[in-house]
Amino acid sequence: MANILSKITNGNVIIIVVDIDPSTGGGTVASKGSFAVAKDGSGFYYKFDNADIDWIQGATSNKLAMFYGLTTGTGNGGVNDYPAPIAVKTSAGTGRVPFPRDGAAFGIVRNDASSFLLPDIGIYDVTFNVHTTEEGQLQLELNGVALDFSTASNANPTSGGHEINGTCLVVNTVPNSELAVINPTGNGTALTITTVDGVLTHAMAQRITISKR
Repeated sequence: MANILSKITNGNVIIIVVDIDPSTGGGTVASKGSFAVAKDGSGFYYKFDNADIDWIQGATSNKLAMFYGLTTGTGNGGVNDYPAPIAVKTSAGTGRVPFPRDGAAFGIVRNDASSFLLPDIGIYDVTFNVHTTEEGQLQLELNGVALDFSTASNANPTSGGHEINGTCLVVNTVPNSELAVINPTGNGTALTITTVDGVLTHAMAQRITISKR
């Protein structure tokens, strides 16, 4: 059951802040025509009838997050987040690109340094940007299953690094599914995250951005 955290009363109508969906459990006591907002970010609700569970969701708050990692260089006052190459995936949980630092986020959290949880069923916009020394490929993985449609490549044979950018829509059918960026199974090369070279001096940022539609 949702707990009322605060409320404003105007005649028979109240506007309340609750911790979760007000229709859960036995429902939340309020008069017909009242409004509620859930602090967990699940959305806004309208009381359409007299039963305590008679709440309908009117709008859903966006859930989004950015996670990143930095190489050595200007702007990174800490350690190099990429001291070793990203190995090719050989078994569950391997071959993942780490993004160990937290950017702006609302409603989406990390599972560990290289995987993230999609909290709800639905469609997610996912983009990633990684700069490697070798030509290579990267791919999204959902609950341990590679998403072939998400494969992003940079096969330019010239030296100087290879920027691999991926953008796609991911359909999530299980709450709290685990998402990661991987060096796909079967590829022959571990991928070195390119660091500064003296001409480029700022730390190289690798990023993943996730947002629910």
